[in-house]
Amino acid sequence: LAMAGMALLVPAELGYVFAANAAEGSAIDNALGGVFGVAVPVAGIGLILTGVAVLRAGRWPGPGRYAPLVCGVLAFALIAVQVARPSIFLWAIAMWNLAFIWFGLALRQAAGQPQVTAAPQPAEVR
Repeated sequence: LAMAGMALLVPAELGYVFAANAAEGSAIDNALGGVFGVAVPVAGIGLILTGVAVLRAGRWPGPGRYAPLVCGVLAFALIAVQVARPSIFLWAIAMWNLAFIWFGLALRQAAGQPQVTAAPQPAEVR
């Protein structure tokens, strides 16, 4: 789900690059807003589920293990900020992006950790 939501954000972001001068409330603005309206909650749900799975597995070291969960929660905080205080919405997006930097660093750290696996034991001979 997280990947699907984040993948939906790519064309929406690109759409706003090409429709930067579109009037607020225009057809293109409404269409792109609708894509964001689906993509952000889908990504948020997926990231929260990923965060819970990471915590339950207990395989990521340090505080970075909370990064996917924080990214998911911040997705819903974005929606709340957009509704309640649109004037600080860009700051909320900046915080979400900083959380993704933390997520990336946590992934890098987790990938660098050697995986502990039990060595196969020889069969017992009687």
